[in-house]
Amino acid sequence: MKSQLISILLFFLCFWLTNVFLCLSFLFYNRYKNFSLPKNYYLQVILFGFLYLVKLKISHADICVQSQSEDEKGAGTNHSQTHRIKALAFLILYILCMILFLFGVVQYYKSTYFDKSYYDRYGVEYSDRADVIFYSREGQEYKFSEDKFAFFEQENPDEKINAADCYVDKDGYFVIIDSEDIKYNGDLPMENPYCLYDSSGNFYADATIVYWNEKGELLA
Repeated sequence: MKSQLISILLFFLCFWLTNVFLCLSFLFYNRYKNFSLPKNYYLQVILFGFLYLVKLKISHADICVQSQSEDEKGAGTNHSQTHRIKALAFLILYILCMILFLFGVVQYYKSTYFDKSYYDRYGVEYSDRADVIFYSREGQEYKFSEDKFAFFEQENPDEKINAADCYVDKDGYFVIIDSEDIKYNGDLPMENPYCLYDSSGNFYADATIVYWNEKGELLA
C-alpha cells in the first residue's frame, strides 16, 4: 500500500513538472501575442496540463484577456520573435517530456500488472503465480489453486488441501496445520508476514498471500 501511494505521488509530481514546460510555452506565446492573463491561469495549466488549454480554447469568449497598452506593445515588438522562439522551444520540451512520461507510465503498469514475475523460496522465477512451488521440509512440492482456494501436492493433484490450513514457517517451508490451532499475534504489524503462531510459540505466515523475491526472501 505504501509503495502504491509513493508511485501515485511520483506520478503527479512528474506530471506537474512536465506541465511547467507547457506553462512556460503558454507564457511566452501570450507575450508574443501581447496578451496578459492572470497568474492563476498559468497555475491551472501546471495543475491540469493540456486539457486546461483546450478548455480555454473552447470557452475563450468568457476569458477576460487584457491587452497590453500601446507603449508596452511598442517596447515588446523587438522581443516578439524571441518570445516566439522561446514558446516553441518550451513546447518542444513539453512534448518530449510528455512522451517520456507516458512511456514511463506504460512501462510501470506493464511491469507491475502484466509482466510480473513470481519466485519460490529458492529464487526460481515463474511468470504465473499458479506455477510457484511450495516446498515442505520432507521434500514434497505443492501448488496453490486460487480458483478452488486450495493447495495440492504435485504428485497427487486431485487431493485438495484447504488453504485455511496451509502456512509457511520461518524457514520458508510449507506446512499444514489445523487453522483452529493457529492464532493471530496482534502485537505485530500487519506488514510482518509472520503474525500467526501456534501453541508452541512457532510463527507462521499465511501461505495464500506470501511472495518470495528473486533472492528467496519471503515478502508479505
